[in-house]
Amino acid sequence: MTSRDIDLSLAIRELSNAHEELSLLCRMSEVFSFLSIDEICVGITKEAVNTIGVQTAAVLFLNDNSDMLYTKTCQGKWYCERVIDKTVDVIWRQLVPEKHRHIAGS
Repeated sequence: MTSRDIDLSLAIRELSNAHEELSLLCRMSEVFSFLSIDEICVGITKEAVNTIGVQTAAVLFLNDNSDMLYTKTCQGKWYCERVIDKTVDVIWRQLVPEKHRHIAGS
């Protein structure tokens, strides 16, 4: 195989993966357009487990009044009553860009 063949093979694989992801998003948008927020969250966790193959999935919502993340729905080994406050810095660093942390209060 030449390097051009290898590059072509990699490009095809990347396009195929992107197509699968876009197809999943399209299917989800069609299905979820008629559902409630709770039903959408359950569907997201199920799709993550079934399509992506993860063992644990959770949807977290932000409570603006308390600056806490709370679990809306989950599957797998996630504790479904979990609430994550600002003291769990490893998570909040991923959610709030560094340049905005002082504004967000962390």
